[in-house]
Amino acid sequence: MGFFGRGRRRPADVILTPREYLEMARAMPEYRRLAQDSDQDCADLTVATIWGFETRMTPHNLTQITTNPAKEQSLKVQLAGRLTMERNNIRRSITHLNKLLIKAYTNTVVHLLTNPGNQISPSQYSAQASDSDITKAAKWICSSSNTYGMTVNRSDVTAIERAIANILNRGYDLRRVETLELIHKAVVGSIPANRTALRATPMGQNYCGIGGGSYLQAFAAHQSRRIKETLPLPPTLSNLRQRFYPATDSRYFLYVPERQRHHNNWGNIACYLLGAHLRAHAFADGNGRASRTLFACAMLKSNFAFVAPTYAFEKELSGL
Repeated sequence: MGFFGRGRRRPADVILTPREYLEMARAMPEYRRLAQDSDQDCADLTVATIWGFETRMTPHNLTQITTNPAKEQSLKVQLAGRLTMERNNIRRSITHLNKLLIKAYTNTVVHLLTNPGNQISPSQYSAQASDSDITKAAKWICSSSNTYGMTVNRSDVTAIERAIANILNRGYDLRRVETLELIHKAVVGSIPANRTALRATPMGQNYCGIGGGSYLQAFAAHQSRRIKETLPLPPTLSNLRQRFYPATDSRYFLYVPERQRHHNNWGNIACYLLGAHLRAHAFADGNGRASRTLFACAMLKSNFAFVAPTYAFEKELSGL
């Protein structure tokens, strides 16, 4: 028959649209296990991220995958493997968040406030002794960001100062996912709606893709409320004297309640939120900036002077 197998019939190509790819995934036991451990939205979004990964292999066609019966089985094996990997990452992350909750119960913020080895000196992130807590926080967030190049730019600092002041002055609930999304939009901006915005499960990493990350984000928001139920939070605003820090200009003010002996537990909430949302990694970009800004907001409500945690302390909280 010759070298090229003349006389053999070439398998016909199979065209998979996004809907057909999703239905193929939903028929797999790996999909059902993932949906059982999380929810169907998480499983569907995970399939969408894997679809985006597969279509990157064919950059000129974003609406379908062209395969054939011989390769279709390999495609299913890859899909099953990535679904299983996302499920395992979610399960490990849930275990870590449960441990992080216990740390919050046992006053983990004390390890940050009383151990200089867990703190970054203000001079290391270009802060001055005369800077307000909100400015120190903004400079730390900029210097810790890979996207900002770990440099402190005045316009970036101003944007973060305004975001923190806006969140606190308007009384947004820091435990809600919607608040984190507002923070993300303020300090990161809009991410283009392209294939790279749907980050698939990263190989060799402990954090999830966008699908699992979104589920963990909601899980962390719900779990953080257990800290409020079991440990005392700050008194109502009517019982507090107010002091205001000006942010960049007179239009922006930051509310900070006066210190209340043993009633304020926002420091532990701050540590939980930082570790949980860094672990969730639910955004395609800007997870560190958004999570650190949320941490700064919670720490400023704790009545303690702002303290920037070291990268090692952040890793201990996130488990990444």
